[in-house]
Amino acid sequence: HWCQHSDALTWNGWHHVAFTYDGMNTVKCYRDGVLILTDTISSSGVLRWAASKLYIGQVNIGSGERRLFKGMIDELKIYNHPLTAEEIRSDWQGP
Repeated sequence: HWCQHSDALTWNGWHHVAFTYDGMNTVKCYRDGVLILTDTISSSGVLRWAASKLYIGQVNIGSGERRLFKGMIDELKIYNHPLTAEEIRSDWQGP
């Protein structure tokens, strides 16, 4: 699943980007501590981690075409539970 938003990232600095998945069908996307998109995945089931690979920094279109992220990714974190909006804001603001 991916998150697409009409307001593109600026290329002149770092951004904090976070995604959450509630385990049922809702994906949320945050940029710099602010919720920018809520999306619903198909009702046909949950994300199945064992059934497919997790790609960070690229999108596989399906016919072998890949779209690669042009930039740097720093301080990647993956949790085993969805963070709250407050936890995401706190992580963005730092200690």
